[in-house]
Amino acid sequence: MIRITSRPAGEAPEEIRNAWIGAVMPVNATSEGMVLSSILTHKEVMNDGDEFAVLPKDALRALGLINPQARLWWEDRVRGTSHFVFKKECCEVLPD
Repeated sequence: MIRITSRPAGEAPEEIRNAWIGAVMPVNATSEGMVLSSILTHKEVMNDGDEFAVLPKDALRALGLINPQARLWWEDRVRGTSHFVFKKECCEVLPD
């Protein structure tokens, strides 16, 4: 499990990215070996393997608990997305 502790990078508006702060969610994998692309523009982005990958259903559930409006914003934009990725530097790993 991770908790988002600072605003994630990305193309979403700042207030939407700020909404992730405090969200707690399970990690599906690290991004090592994944081909990453932006959720909004679908442009390929650099993958340094320093990200946590979270399934969209888990990420949106966690976001919805703290900011339902931000969840709705994402739900309209993430169809077909396999993972949300969050840089490790903006996350806290929670003990089991």
